[in-house]
Amino acid sequence: MAKTFNLADRLKIQAILDTRKVNRLALEGWARRTFRHPLRRSGGLPPIVAAPDHYRSAVLPAALKVPQHIPASHHLSLDYILPYYVLDGIVFNLLRVLPLSPDVPWTPDALPYPPFPAHPEGWTEIQSDARFTALRVQGPNPFLLRRVAGDRFEVDYGPYFAGILDPVCCTFRLAEGRLVPEAIRQGAHVTRPGEDGWERAKFVANALDARFTVFLRHLAHTHLITGEAFALAALALPVGHALRPFLDFFTYGTLVVNDFAFKLLVTPASYFLQSNFITGEAVGKAFANFVPQWRLSQLIPRKDIAERGLDAIPDHPYVAEAPRVWDAFEAFVREHLRPLYADDAAVVADGALQAWHAQLLALLPGMDAGKEPLTGLEGLVELLTVLLYLNVSHEVAGDFSPYTMSDEPAHKKLIHMDHLLAESDAPPRAVDVFLFDQGAYAGRFDNGGNFLMTMDLDAQVSDPGLRASLRGLQQALETLDREMAARNEARAIPFLRLQPHRWKASISY
Repeated sequence: MAKTFNLADRLKIQAILDTRKVNRLALEGWARRTFRHPLRRSGGLPPIVAAPDHYRSAVLPAALKVPQHIPASHHLSLDYILPYYVLDGIVFNLLRVLPLSPDVPWTPDALPYPPFPAHPEGWTEIQSDARFTALRVQGPNPFLLRRVAGDRFEVDYGPYFAGILDPVCCTFRLAEGRLVPEAIRQGAHVTRPGEDGWERAKFVANALDARFTVFLRHLAHTHLITGEAFALAALALPVGHALRPFLDFFTYGTLVVNDFAFKLLVTPASYFLQSNFITGEAVGKAFANFVPQWRLSQLIPRKDIAERGLDAIPDHPYVAEAPRVWDAFEAFVREHLRPLYADDAAVVADGALQAWHAQLLALLPGMDAGKEPLTGLEGLVELLTVLLYLNVSHEVAGDFSPYTMSDEPAHKKLIHMDHLLAESDAPPRAVDVFLFDQGAYAGRFDNGGNFLMTMDLDAQVSDPGLRASLRGLQQALETLDREMAARNEARAIPFLRLQPHRWKASISY
């Protein structure tokens, strides 16, 4: 007879599940309150101190905001527990003292709670060759696929997970206008479709993709590097500067939310660490590996598409949709800047703006204002459009649920880091699956108070010029949303992540 959780375990699990509604209401209330009472930045940084040791890596810019100390799980502050865990945080600490039975193997009926609802994009499984390929094109991480030569493409995880496991690189080719998998290289070993080990190789690639998505493209790229830099650079503009309301609006909660995001994902209390999805040491190495790979052009769709050669793939959803999103944001930025800067000379002559630009580039890896000066209106438009598009990039990589929603035992194995490091046939532990699902759930809250398309601009935006510009942006996004919905109807797997009505947390993350 298969082992199952005992009554005590089931009562603990039910206690956590019973808090989910309270948890969601608390976080949504916190999001609305944060917007209505934005951080007062005129006096400097909010009470989150700067310290370079937060990432356990000297590679990241030391000026990035970080807490001085990573708290132990039983020392979490109320400002973390209340919005993200509420009673759940108390129960989680109880589980640390009285953990769930560790020897119960996971099966689809091992846990006494319903699975997550069906994925809206239709990711019912991820292991077939077709779905494995589709995940690299339009999954939560469409950011690594690149053309290497002719009709050949690859997704190379090696540079990002160096020092954690052997390099893994997936290769694909275009065949009759369709991308198909060709091989997966793990270290020196190459496996091709149909060969022994092919399913295992796809499993490893999917496991790395999930970790890259949540810890590198989502947490490191959008939160802790790019978003953090824009938020801190905003402080270089004095209160009263014409551009300050714009930057405050799009970065007002970034520092606080980034602090929460780091705690949710990386501190000892993180469900992701507790479930053995990743180790703290591996996160530190991955962060250090990621910084040299960061490029501003990754957030400029047409440059990104050209650099990666994605336009060679017919009907690529990212190629079709990302430039349209950029165009809507760029038109909004141009319209907003029109009364503020008459020409290039006005941009160059604005000393405060030039100081902001220098501060921003000093905070971004590998950039230098001396080599990349702000010489006119086009450069300013591009940078401010990057800030807006960053929010959308965050949304694309913000939900990695295709990797979490399957009830196939082989898929659940990707939760445990040890299954990447050793070819184990052991089933996943039910306790790890439960803790990981809790982390995935906590990371999928919709911050309704930050929803750009339905925000009450009259009540929540005091600057009249910004309010008028945002009203035009709302209308443009409504039109764009309808057009994208129509295009998605023709896709076998809809690409919903770039649709405006999906950007539930698209202001200040």
